[in-house]
Amino acid sequence: MNDVLLQLEHGGCKLFLDVPWANSTQIVVSHAKAAATTTKSDALQIFNALDSLLGQLCQGRQFPRCSGRYHGTGSCMADRNPDAERDVNILVIVEDSQADYDISAAQAFMAKPGAMILPVCKSGCRAQPSPGYVTSIVFRYPAGQPELAAPEVLYAAQIGDDLLRVFISYRHADCAAIAAQVFHKLAENRYSVFLDRFVGDPGHDFVGLILSELFDKGILLVLEAQDTHRSPWVQHETATALVHHLGIFKVNLRDSPDLLPADASIDLYVNGPTPPVSPTDTLSKVQLDAIFNAFRAQHPLMAAERRRHLDQTVEAAAQYAVQKLRARDNGYKQGLRCLTGWRGQEIGLGASARPLDATRFHFAAKSASRARVRGVLTGPLVHQLPREAAVTDWLGRISGVTPVDEGALLQMIGKLL
Repeated sequence: MNDVLLQLEHGGCKLFLDVPWANSTQIVVSHAKAAATTTKSDALQIFNALDSLLGQLCQGRQFPRCSGRYHGTGSCMADRNPDAERDVNILVIVEDSQADYDISAAQAFMAKPGAMILPVCKSGCRAQPSPGYVTSIVFRYPAGQPELAAPEVLYAAQIGDDLLRVFISYRHADCAAIAAQVFHKLAENRYSVFLDRFVGDPGHDFVGLILSELFDKGILLVLEAQDTHRSPWVQHETATALVHHLGIFKVNLRDSPDLLPADASIDLYVNGPTPPVSPTDTLSKVQLDAIFNAFRAQHPLMAAERRRHLDQTVEAAAQYAVQKLRARDNGYKQGLRCLTGWRGQEIGLGASARPLDATRFHFAAKSASRARVRGVLTGPLVHQLPREAAVTDWLGRISGVTPVDEGALLQMIGKLL
């Protein structure tokens, strides 16, 4: 089950159903018992921000089969009932400069499968987390903005399928310096970023590289100035993103006509001598932070939309096989959509938002083996570079998983059965 149990220690407990990419997950937001009131308030704000994000990501909610309150490890149904055990368990500890978290409680939590402790603290607080897990990297949020920790928690829980990726689309003659600033800001915050100026080798197919990187990153960040919409490159990138349901986040710079499509956007006015924006104009720190914070908040939601599109693609192919090809519907096994054809061949359909690499073939083969079906993995293949296509074919042969382009799945389903 891809459900998420969100809990605030000595507070609320909520269950979210059908969260894209999620395993069965428990997220507990906690703090030291003797923590200051401000620390407890920050923990509550992080819990509420996660509640809001997961509410937008999921397909439904249920009340947990208990009082709806969490009182610590060992006291809740999810802890005591072996049947309710989660695959991933994240303990978010909001650090307090004057109080250490109970080590025994942290150790009890770490005994769970897939457990991770994520210490977070306000910028300017002590550098080390509580004793007992001092090797954990701390996430620091700006004072007064604890909600910025919420996306980090989702990343830690692996909700979002490699969320920290982005492709920057821009017109060089409009905002080259701003594009470089945004690139460095995202890269400093652990994003894998594509910007054409910093990637690519002489002699490589540039068009193929652009498409390959666009699907690899999955999210398009567009910098729109006065004439950006006239760029054939930007037009092509945004059109590809629309067709394949990749997320589009747009930054409207000064004099932007706001013509390019977007799932979310932010308006900025760049300080400069005269309009329009020039290649050498730059952003202030405040403006750069505003872009980053807005983008970071929207990123999981845009990534989820891509996943839903793939799920719908798989479901459409399955329904077509059942209704038109007399296939037997076997539902889901090990995360794969399973069907049996008229010849008795059972297949399991899986999907990948990103190009099909060794990791995705490995997990697809593992799921297919457990479900005792022939694995089929669909994803963005049509725009692969020749060398990537050769690797995909090789991985398919050695794993026993058949790769199919997402746009061709409906046409291929009959042959697969």
